[in-house]
Amino acid sequence: MLVAFAGNGFLIYIVWKKPEPKLTVPFIWIGSLVSMSIFLVIQTVEDYNNSSYCMLFVYILGDPDRALRGIYLLLFVVNYFIPLAVISCLYTITAWNLWFHVAPGVNNLRGNRAQLETSKRRVVRMLIIVTCAFALCWLPPQVVHMMQIIHASKAYLYIQPIVSFVCFWFGHANSAVNPWLYIFLSTKINTAFTRIVSRKSSRFMFVNMAIADLLVTLIVMPWSISTIYTHGLWMIPGVFGKVMCKGVVYTAYVTITASVLCLTFMAIDRYYAIVHPLRRHLWFRKPKLTVPFIWIASLVSMSIFLVIQTVEDYNNSSFCTLSVYILGDPDRALRGIYLLLFVVNYFIPLVVISCLYTITAWNLWFHVAPGVNTLRGNRAQLETSKRRVVRMLIIVTCAFALCWLPPQVVHMMIVIRASKFQLQPIVSFVCFWFGHANSAVNPWLYIFLSTKINTAFTRIVSRKSSRLSSSLTIKTSDVVLPPEDEAIQKESTI
Repeated sequence: MLVAFAGNGFLIYIVWKKPEPKLTVPFIWIGSLVSMSIFLVIQTVEDYNNSSYCMLFVYILGDPDRALRGIYLLLFVVNYFIPLAVISCLYTITAWNLWFHVAPGVNNLRGNRAQLETSKRRVVRMLIIVTCAFALCWLPPQVVHMMQIIHASKAYLYIQPIVSFVCFWFGHANSAVNPWLYIFLSTKINTAFTRIVSRKSSRFMFVNMAIADLLVTLIVMPWSISTIYTHGLWMIPGVFGKVMCKGVVYTAYVTITASVLCLTFMAIDRYYAIVHPLRRHLWFRKPKLTVPFIWIASLVSMSIFLVIQTVEDYNNSSFCTLSVYILGDPDRALRGIYLLLFVVNYFIPLVVISCLYTITAWNLWFHVAPGVNTLRGNRAQLETSKRRVVRMLIIVTCAFALCWLPPQVVHMMIVIRASKFQLQPIVSFVCFWFGHANSAVNPWLYIFLSTKINTAFTRIVSRKSSRLSSSLTIKTSDVVLPPEDEAIQKESTI
């Protein structure tokens, strides 16, 4: 999921600068919605032995075996056979045309002959690899579909759940492989990717924070919602179930910690950009060092959950829960774990962000660079820029503090009362919903409070055909400002 998300995110960002076809994209999505609409009819929840299951209900289509065969044949034809045939034929013709067709006059350009051959080989190689990746990744799940077409309702006798999971994992892995293939095999996309990775700290930190916040949305929020309805019931059995239990909870806490650390390092970066604008070569202002540090620190600080999170059986049911007995006294262990969450994910980041943003706001508001008072015509505009930046700093800090306050109150109650603390599931869900909502609030705060991001967002929404300039600089003054005011200008247009 991480690989798929990062790769596709970069690919969308790189390609988005060009206007997309106005007919092809709606056709793709409408075609997908219509072709798979059968599942709106046959997919339902059925009760069995006091449990509910989301499964196919094919009896409404008549003969269940014939209905199952038709459904999986539809999936095989629409999602594999036709796409593979079209892709293979078109890419074969394209590769043949590239390799053997010579444009008039090219043979006379002897100096560029070698370069042209290299470009041809690169394109042909990319076409072959992309086609093979699609065919091989989606082959195992399509074999499962063919087994279901042959054996219909008896297919479960021939396919073990773990085998089915591995087969479909290969198919889903194609979504992770595709963007990275284009990034590393396409010269143009690779150049754009390299440019993004090598950008300055402030821009790259925004991307990193957005990735962390989106992972919170994709992993943490569904897990929290499911806990309300299942009360921690874990439906995946065996060793694989224990691995998934540890992995899901660990990944959830890692993404939350990474999101919080991104806000903290952005505060540090802005502090040095405005208060100490000439100190640019510090290690924690280099994205190639800061981003790995954030994720490694998140992985290490939350690694305790790999040890204590496990699946326990109770009354013929399995639950994904904390097993703190291996740490000794359970009450003391619970207090230590939730105190760790409070300190790492709230107290230290809030203190650092508050202090740095307070100093930054004070410096912006009360410090006047030499010579600025003589620029009377731009004094009002400069004051407006200052107020905008200070307002953004205050709102971002307050949003973080208020959103994460309810879940941290729950953590502190657990620290105080340990195993004796009881809380209604719906109250716990609402408290943690506020914390997770910070990941949804953050991007919109920057979109509406930052002039530069707001301008870029407006251009994307309006889908103008003109490309954004590489710097997206917004001019706030007609006068060359001193270094500190340049920092203000950068902050107001970040």
